[in-house]
Amino acid sequence: MYLPAMPAMAEALHTGPDRIQLTLSLYMAGFALAQLLCGPISDHVGRSPVMIAGLSLFLAASILCAWAPRSSGCWSAAFYRPSAALPAQS
Repeated sequence: MYLPAMPAMAEALHTGPDRIQLTLSLYMAGFALAQLLCGPISDHVGRSPVMIAGLSLFLAASILCAWAPRSSGCWSAAFYRPSAALPAQS
């Protein structure tokens, strides 16, 4: 993922490494929770609408993370990015 870039991210966002490591934990939590939600939703409405919505949310979360002025902006994006990308992976 982005483990080698964590020191540079901490420096660019003027925060400590523990705050940047939190983004990795939130990424994993978002991925785990998305598996519980995306399966039943795609069974109900179909895969195509779930995939389009997920990829749109992934794009928005990636832009939010790229333009985040502080590490707290990356936290929310780190949670929503895997949640959004999961429908495209299945």
